[in-house]
Amino acid sequence: MMGTPEYVSPERFLGAEYDHRADIYALGVLAYETLTGTVPFRGPSYLATLTMHVQDAPPFPHADSLGRGAAGRGPVGLLSAAGPWWPRRTPGRAGDSPAGRR
Repeated sequence: MMGTPEYVSPERFLGAEYDHRADIYALGVLAYETLTGTVPFRGPSYLATLTMHVQDAPPFPHADSLGRGAAGRGPVGLLSAAGPWWPRRTPGRAGDSPAGRR
């Protein structure tokens, strides 16, 4: 099986047929993480995390945990949380072209 255990849908872990809903499940995990700063399931091992997706109900995010994720830091927090693949740009003046900067 391939995939990051924190984002894998139960169907994939169980070896059952899966479709686009597995991607929607992973998107839901990502949304939960973006709002709370943590994934809904993280066990002490790879297998424990996968088992939690199958056996446990996701924890309800408490009001005090909302905003701890990248979403709570505004647009800059979301972009910086995107990782090194996100293009970093230096602010310039309106009308400046990248070729014109030195």
